[in-house]
Amino acid sequence: MNNCRPRKTVVVETARVFTKNGRHGNQLGVVTDAAGLSDAQMQKIAKKLGFSETSFVFPPGIAKADYIVRFFTPAQEIPFAGHPTLGTLFVLEKSGLVAKKGAYVQQIGKRKIPLKRLPDGRITMSQGVPSFGKKIGRETSAKLLSLRESDVAGDGEVVSTGLPHLIIPLSSKTALKKARISAKIHDQVRKTHHMDAVMPFFADDATVLCRNFCPALGVVEDPATGSGCGPLACLINRRWALSDTDGTMELEILQGYGHLSQLFTWVSTKGGRITNVDVGGYCSPGKQIQLKI
Repeated sequence: MNNCRPRKTVVVETARVFTKNGRHGNQLGVVTDAAGLSDAQMQKIAKKLGFSETSFVFPPGIAKADYIVRFFTPAQEIPFAGHPTLGTLFVLEKSGLVAKKGAYVQQIGKRKIPLKRLPDGRITMSQGVPSFGKKIGRETSAKLLSLRESDVAGDGEVVSTGLPHLIIPLSSKTALKKARISAKIHDQVRKTHHMDAVMPFFADDATVLCRNFCPALGVVEDPATGSGCGPLACLINRRWALSDTDGTMELEILQGYGHLSQLFTWVSTKGGRITNVDVGGYCSPGKQIQLKI
C-alpha cells in the first residue's frame, strides 16, 4: 500500500461533516493521494491537524470498491469511523476524483462499506449489524461521567458497528451538560469492557441528544460521531422501540455541547432482530491546507 516515496509537503482537503450550513459539525482532513506515505507520516499529519480523524485515500485494492481509506486520530489509527467515511466521499466527489453516482463502496481494511447519496444531498453509510457487549451498572456509569447515580437512567452497554462505544442513558439534559469523564474510572472500565469511546445520551419523545468522549484515542470530546450514533440508535431500538415489528426506525440525533451537529440514523428490523443500521448527514466544504512533513 505504501511505497514510502519522500515528500516535503502534503495537501490536505478539509470538510465539515454532519452540518448543512458550513458551521459547527465535525472537521475532517482528507489526503486524497496518500500513496507513498508511511504510517509514521500519516500519524504525524493527523497529529499536526488535530482533528478528531484524518482520512488517507488510496486506489482501490479489491473488485467493487471505489477507493481504499485509512483513518488516523491524533493518537493512533482506528479500524472504522463514521464522519470520515461520509466526509471522504464528499471531498472526493467535490474534487472530481470519483465519478458522481448514487452508490459507492469504500474499503477500509478488509471491510467494504456501502455509501449512498440521497436526492436531498445527504450522504449515508451502511454500518451493518450491531454487536452488543457487556452492561455497566448505574453506579459505575455515574462515577465514569462524574455524575450522581440519579443522573443515570439505566445500565450502560457496550455496542459496536465497528468501533466499540459504551452508551449510557441519562435522566436529563442537565445531566448530559454536566457529564465529564473521570480518567481513573475510564481506564478501569476500558480495560474491563474493551471499549474505545463513551457516549452518554438523553432522549424524550421529541429529541435525542448525545455527547461523545474518546480520550483513549486522543480526542477529549468528538463533535459528531457516526460510529457512535449508529450503535446509539440500535440501543434505543432494542430497549425502547417496537423492535419486534419489521420495518425501519428513523431518528434525528443532535450531538455536542453548545454547537450541535445533526446526524440521521435508520435502524432496520426483521423478525425481532436488527438487520442493518444506516447513518447519514450533510457535509460542507472547507479549505485546502498544505503541511510540511
